[in-house]
Amino acid sequence: MRKNLRFTPDQRALLVWDSFHGHLTDGVKELLARRNVDVAVIPGGLPPVLQPLDKCLNKPFKTRVRAQYLAWTLHIHAIGKEAGAVQRTRVAVGQQSMAETSRMQKTS
Repeated sequence: MRKNLRFTPDQRALLVWDSFHGHLTDGVKELLARRNVDVAVIPGGLPPVLQPLDKCLNKPFKTRVRAQYLAWTLHIHAIGKEAGAVQRTRVAVGQQSMAETSRMQKTS
C-alpha cells in the first residue's frame, strides 16, 4: 500500500472511510497501526454531507441513468426487440447518460 502511494515507512498516513463493519475489525486496525496509518471513520448517515461528489455528481448521474433505462426498458418491451439490439441499446444509453452528465457539470 505505501509503495503504491509512495510513502516511506516513517511517514504517517490518514485513511478516511465509512463505518462498514469489515473496516473496523481488530485485524484491520492492527495492520494499519503497524503501517503508521491513522484511520478516521465517517459515521453512518454522514457520507452525503462529507462527500459532496456523491450528492452533486453521482446522484444526478444515477437518477438520469435510471430514468433513461426505465424509458428504454418500456420501449424495448413495447416493440419486442431481439437480444442483440437490446445489448447495443443498453451500452448506448449508458454512454449518452455519461456525456449528458458531463455537459451538465460544465455548464453549472
